[in-house]
Amino acid sequence: MGQNSDTNAEKDLRCARRFLVGYNICMIIFGMGCMAVGIWLNAEKNVHSYLAILVRYPGERAVTGTTVMLICAGILLIAMAIFCCYALRKQNSNWLLLYALGSIFIMILLITAGFILIVFREQIPLYVKDGMRAEIQGHYTHDNYVGLQWNRAQMMQRCCGVDGSWDYYRSNWWYSQNPGAETVLDATIQVPDTCCKLAYNEDRDTWWVDPQNCHPKDKTKCNQDAQGRRDGSDYLNPVGCFAAITGFILTYFTIITVMGLVIGFIQIIGIFVSYTTAMQMKHMNVEVIQSPSQVPLRMNN
Repeated sequence: MGQNSDTNAEKDLRCARRFLVGYNICMIIFGMGCMAVGIWLNAEKNVHSYLAILVRYPGERAVTGTTVMLICAGILLIAMAIFCCYALRKQNSNWLLLYALGSIFIMILLITAGFILIVFREQIPLYVKDGMRAEIQGHYTHDNYVGLQWNRAQMMQRCCGVDGSWDYYRSNWWYSQNPGAETVLDATIQVPDTCCKLAYNEDRDTWWVDPQNCHPKDKTKCNQDAQGRRDGSDYLNPVGCFAAITGFILTYFTIITVMGLVIGFIQIIGIFVSYTTAMQMKHMNVEVIQSPSQVPLRMNN
């Protein structure tokens, strides 16, 4: 009776180990997926710019920060999966417990990233528009980080400001371009060049155009139209970037949120199985002993 019980326990342990190997192969694939999505969202300049200008207050980097969290989580998923397979090969229960602890950290990281985006998405109608406008008013210059992201977004999406060209009026940048000006009629430069419709050879394929060195179709008329708030003329981009980008970027929010939450909650399975397997190994004394003269007391898999 006791021997049958031991045999059944050994079979259960073998099944658990095989499950963990298969589970961690899946985790390696998921980890590579997390890394790929996170790297792409950071490396693809246009998408990164769209994410970067969506802020609830100047200087916020919550959305772009979640893409970095995805990369970190992907690296950790792969590293921990390899570590778990090695622990199983060595039949080391303490390493398995360490793997379970690391999996808890990864789960928290991924679920946190998912919930950050859920909260941010809900707050887009409430705070994001004001945050974007505050960033333009106080922090936009042509070649700082804010300017680089706004210039690219405006050129690629053919938009201007948050709701329109008037969002640049009386900003720090506006005053720097129009020394001594107090009213819109006193100023000759109303908007950045990326708010203007581009020359034909650039407008037809903006992908290859440098936003920091683009050429408006007619810069003077573009600024005159901005002065008269004639957004959507032949020279001035027709819409604000909030409307142009939010609908487009929600797809990426969904991808990141679903990926983070699904993989995060799947970690619960790995945590539970690795912990119970480690406890069973401890009970059966099957850990590999460091001394080469000793062998496991039970079960050679």
